Amino acid sequence: MKWSVWLVLVLGWTPMALGQYAPAGNEHPEEQIVDAEAAERLANPFGQPDLRAEVVSTEAKRAFATAVDVSPLRGLAVQHNGRVKIIDTLARETVEALTGRDHFA
Repeated sequence: MKWSVWLVLVLGWTPMALGQYAPAGNEHPEEQIVDAEAAERLANPFGQPDLRAEVVSTEAKRAFATAVDVSPLRGLAVQHNGRVKIIDTLARETVEALTGRDHFA
C-alpha cells in the first residue's frame, strides 16, 4: 500500500479515538460534595469507637491465641490469584513473603 493510504487510515480513525467520553454519571464532580466540616458530622457506619477501652497486654493476647483452636480451618479451600489453595498453604506462603522465613513462631 502506498503511504497515502496509510495516512488516510490513521487520520480517519483518530477522531473516533479522541471522541470517547465517560458514560453519563461517571464524570468527576465540579466541586467536592463533602467538605471537611461535613465529614465530621457524618455518622460512622461502624458505630462510635469506645475510646475508654483498656489496652490488652501481650500475655493476654498470647493466652487468647493459644486458647483458640483453628485446626479445623487448616483444610479450608480458598481462591487466591486465580488458584484454589488450602488456607494453611496460603498462610505459610504469605508469612514467607512478608518475613522471608517459611515459619512463624
